[in-house]
Amino acid sequence: MKLHNFVKHLAQGLKSISKAEPFIINLIEPDGAYVQAIIAKSGKYLVEVSGNNWLAKPLTRSQEAKFRAFGWELNKEVSNYYMEFESDFDTDIIATIVALTVSEAFHISDERYEELDPFWPNMEELEQMEKDNIVFWAHQFALLQLAEHYNDVFKEILIRCEKCKQVFWGRDAKIEWHGETAELFCPDCDTKFKTLTK
Repeated sequence: MKLHNFVKHLAQGLKSISKAEPFIINLIEPDGAYVQAIIAKSGKYLVEVSGNNWLAKPLTRSQEAKFRAFGWELNKEVSNYYMEFESDFDTDIIATIVALTVSEAFHISDERYEELDPFWPNMEELEQMEKDNIVFWAHQFALLQLAEHYNDVFKEILIRCEKCKQVFWGRDAKIEWHGETAELFCPDCDTKFKTLTK
């Protein structure tokens, strides 16, 4: 892992954060990826890495597996991966865990990140991000509505469960086959969302 500067930068940033002012590092690649750290209401360090709602390209199953392997949990509401650490936890160790994760998941190097203003995005940037997010999910929803067959096209649709807000690929949905008909369910809460044919 060649992220010594990243670790040092993040460890220093963790020492300056508060409940009101986060520390944010933008990862140059992939588009939309960032690391954010703040002090949670509990007083613990809360570190987040952007997920599918913010990334230009959704995470692959391999990338998602790497987050889980390092112990990150998924916040279904915002799609970010997060991890909490006690307030007396060594900031160098926190930074190392974060660096290992983003290095494995995104293959970044020490030259592929930048610190962001803690009050980023501004209102104009936030509005554009929200518009882009609405357009993206509208497109995915339209693809889901138009889908009639359980095939490779359906498997590549990104779906957000209306009940539990879990985000998953069509290929990861639970399936119950009844002859030529497939009933599809959310893999997290088992809510039925679609019926398809072969």
